[in-house]
Amino acid sequence: MDTHADPGHRLLPMNIWLARPGAEPRQLWSAIRRADSHWSRLRGLLGRRHLGEQEGLWLLPCNQVHSHFMLMAIDILFLDREGTLLQCETLPPWRFSSHVPKAHSILEVAAGSVERLDLRPGDRLILEAE
Repeated sequence: MDTHADPGHRLLPMNIWLARPGAEPRQLWSAIRRADSHWSRLRGLLGRRHLGEQEGLWLLPCNQVHSHFMLMAIDILFLDREGTLLQCETLPPWRFSSHVPKAHSILEVAAGSVERLDLRPGDRLILEAE
């Protein structure tokens, strides 16, 4: 993740963990930015050419995004208020995501992350700032 100050995003060392019944929680990402203002959500990941495996952007409140002017495909994770994964999709540049009315926030991560991490609807994600 970029280490320079970015007034559009909060540079929190945010971690995201997966909690499944009967399994130990496991860390999924460790370099997540929080976008919770109009301007930070509007800017999103514009200008980024790639995302590392640990990077991402957490948009809230949010239940739909677009990838216009994006330079890369991204995985989109729709989360409810409790962090339950409602739906995921890969979004290529110049597309609109699905509109998921029950979503409270969206996590944008590197394309292929959902498959690599074996994530599925119903999974519970725990977001924590260090």
